[in-house]
Amino acid sequence: MKKELDYTINKINQTELFEDPYPFLEVNNIFSDNFYEDILKNKPKNKKHYKPLSKMYNDRFILELGYGENVNNSINKLNFDDKKQTSFWSEFQKIFIEDRSLSECLVKKYKNHIDTERSKKGKINCRLSKDLKGYSIGVHRDKRDKLFSCLFYLADDTSLDKKVNWGTQILVPKSQMHHTDKHHPYNNDGSHDLFDLYKIITYEPNKMFSWCITDKSYHGVPPITHKGVRDSIAYFMKSK
Repeated sequence: MKKELDYTINKINQTELFEDPYPFLEVNNIFSDNFYEDILKNKPKNKKHYKPLSKMYNDRFILELGYGENVNNSINKLNFDDKKQTSFWSEFQKIFIEDRSLSECLVKKYKNHIDTERSKKGKINCRLSKDLKGYSIGVHRDKRDKLFSCLFYLADDTSLDKKVNWGTQILVPKSQMHHTDKHHPYNNDGSHDLFDLYKIITYEPNKMFSWCITDKSYHGVPPITHKGVRDSIAYFMKSK
């Protein structure tokens, strides 16, 4: 799996960093074709080993691969019913999480926008997510204890309507506002009173969306109206 890590790092290094409205990356084919097939084959098909993210977000189910939301736990020990599945994700933990090569690559990519010294004290969390119909997360910028964040889409349905409905939005305030960590809910129809849509990072197979945390790094997911499961891997660095 080490060669797969090298492949992913090379893809990030070769991808242009967008600067507006805040630093972000959109990387297609972030994993090799064969490795992506292995990920899809080994991603859990049901929610047996998952738990709701919170009482507020009970349409998102997560399975921790890293050190927990506040990166203050031991790395999660995995124990699936399928031993091959356990072996796959345990090796993924070692290569993509415990080894700091991927996080250091992303720090270098965002070096002009984050405190690289602070990043040396940072720890990575990583988790599998399943989002169901009805899930939405209001527009927010992320708390400033986070340095960068990544979403790896694990799509196995390429229909156009789901690409858009299950995508992640980049947004900009309609007028000057006091920047806070508050989540600003969408209207029921997916519109927003405070923000304009800048870009949709469509939900497509083997795509990564990553962004650097700034005062203006607003993003969100409007209410999901399509049935199915929006599978992804969340990967982010925190440092107080």
